[in-house]
Amino acid sequence: MSKNMKVKMTILMLGISAMLASCGNEDVLQSENNGEFKAVTITASLPEGMTTRAVGSTDDSQVVRCYVQMLDEQGNELADGYSTVVKMDESIAGKTYTAKLWMNPTTSEKYTLLFWADSDNSASAPTTLKNVAYNNSGEVVAFAGNLKNQGYVEAGINCTLKHAVTRISVNTTTDLSVTDDATDPYTLTLTVPTSFTAYNVLTGTVAGDATVNWVYNCPVTTVTGATAAVSKEICHFYVMPDANGGNQDLQLHYCGELDNPAITLPNAPINPNFHIIYQGDVAHAGLKQVNISASVDENWGDGSSTTDF
Repeated sequence: MSKNMKVKMTILMLGISAMLASCGNEDVLQSENNGEFKAVTITASLPEGMTTRAVGSTDDSQVVRCYVQMLDEQGNELADGYSTVVKMDESIAGKTYTAKLWMNPTTSEKYTLLFWADSDNSASAPTTLKNVAYNNSGEVVAFAGNLKNQGYVEAGINCTLKHAVTRISVNTTTDLSVTDDATDPYTLTLTVPTSFTAYNVLTGTVAGDATVNWVYNCPVTTVTGATAAVSKEICHFYVMPDANGGNQDLQLHYCGELDNPAITLPNAPINPNFHIIYQGDVAHAGLKQVNISASVDENWGDGSSTTDF
């Protein structure tokens, strides 16, 4: 063989190796039965009856992406690209997502499936679901779920996800404005003592260090026609809590024309899958004795109970 032929063969083999190395779960096997593996349809469902709602008048809080990752039974990555994070296809808008993964139906081999969905349309695709970055802007809703000890199922596999975040809504019973006037702004802020910016779907816990005293600034709005009988939402936001939950003392500060001092909202149950709705005379909070009550939905979307704070 000539020297030129040897060089060409070497380049060809290197090219083939690079192509194989870049293959993921969806790429390494393209037939319905290639060797011992078969394709399985994986479905991720958002909680029944729950559709994500936009912050303000935008669509930023709609789920825009959903991912699945397959690991071995112990939660470790599989060889040959089978644990590549796969973006799922939306099958029913805002409800279900599907993808095909390859599993071995001829053995008792078990797998771990991880699922993550969120509304962060500006984020990079995650490379692992054991440490997913969460955009702590207050505008990103996120869901997670996992299936452990999962074997091959010819009919397909389904996982219903749950909220990995807490939703906090603030309603007013009186008229109120939030402005961004440079000379005389009216602002409404809420401070959460402890929140997080990463999540481990395998363990169902947060990852990384805590963010201390995170502040959410409610967007510009004008609320009119609110009453004690019919309160109206000023704003809502999402926060990533510790998976073990726990109560936290929030700070609410409406800085309007009367220069309100901040008030404490004690013992807020900042837990995953909780939805808390605060309501009261926010415009006069801190100026006089104001009753701020909270509806706490402990299984987001399944009803709520009301507690006075």
